Amino acid sequence: MEGAATNHLARTRTLADFPDLQSYLLGDWRLSRQLTDRAAGFTGQFDGTASFTRDDGGLLHFESGTLMWAGQPHGPATRQLSWRPASSPWAADICFDDGRPFHHLDLSSGTDWPVHDCQPDAYRGEFQLSGPNDWTYRWEVAGPRKDLLLVSRLTRAPGGP
Repeated sequence: MEGAATNHLARTRTLADFPDLQSYLLGDWRLSRQLTDRAAGFTGQFDGTASFTRDDGGLLHFESGTLMWAGQPHGPATRQLSWRPASSPWAADICFDDGRPFHHLDLSSGTDWPVHDCQPDAYRGEFQLSGPNDWTYRWEVAGPRKDLLLVSRLTRAPGGP
């Protein structure tokens, strides 16, 4: 019996251990984001945390950290989004903190490519669940006002589910 318990504890978690997107995201994540303004030739870095907490049937996504832009510290930065349940257990409708729609996301296959039209610019995303404790997303922003690449890497904080 002791061997079975040891094997069970040593088992590596997989994405299949999570019944839905909310249970996967719930908790705290370490966040590192690379920012590139291709038009201006500037780069930046955001390092901090992303927390997902239950909120009115969905999740509240809160980011907090430090922003460095063009080699100069910009100091503390925060962002808040709402993730609302959508068409499948692995889907969400994501809204800005003021309630405006941002984009739909369906990670049933582990990857999705959402689009956010923010006239006159367009945001094209790629979200990828890499494993039970890490995921990435990137936004390419193109248009007359912006030419950006934003790449975010999230790793589950110690002590998470």
